[in-house]
Amino acid sequence: MQVNLKLSNNLFFVYFFTELKNFSKKENCESSVSSVISDFGKINHLVYSVAYFGSKALDATEEDWLKSLMVNVAGAGFMISAVTPHLEKAEEKRRSVCLLTSISASQAQWHRWTYGATKGALMSLVRHATLELGQKEIRVNSVRKGQLCI
Repeated sequence: MQVNLKLSNNLFFVYFFTELKNFSKKENCESSVSSVISDFGKINHLVYSVAYFGSKALDATEEDWLKSLMVNVAGAGFMISAVTPHLEKAEEKRRSVCLLTSISASQAQWHRWTYGATKGALMSLVRHATLELGQKEIRVNSVRKGQLCI
């Protein structure tokens, strides 16, 4: 399901609500980007906030590890790859990628092996993508979120 929210003549937010498994497939990331280009004609920013919160530790199965890695890490890489050619066409200083990571990337937590390891891998992806995409004048950042206690 896709929801488009138009804020003004020049600013759009596009939200995709899909099953988590979709972003673990490269072709689904490419088709999502194609849909945005078809609807809006351009992309200036990518915010990747998709995550599989499969918190497992010693009990993690091969399936648990693979799902965590594919959604949380490979999915981010697939989206960056799919969106980069379009970001290169965006106005200078208006090109960016932001990956949502977690305090689990750097702070040990009980029963969070699969989730924490993949969020740590995302931090590494940010550093590597910054090196390469920076040459194309595309900013790459991360936001490290934590738990909200209300």
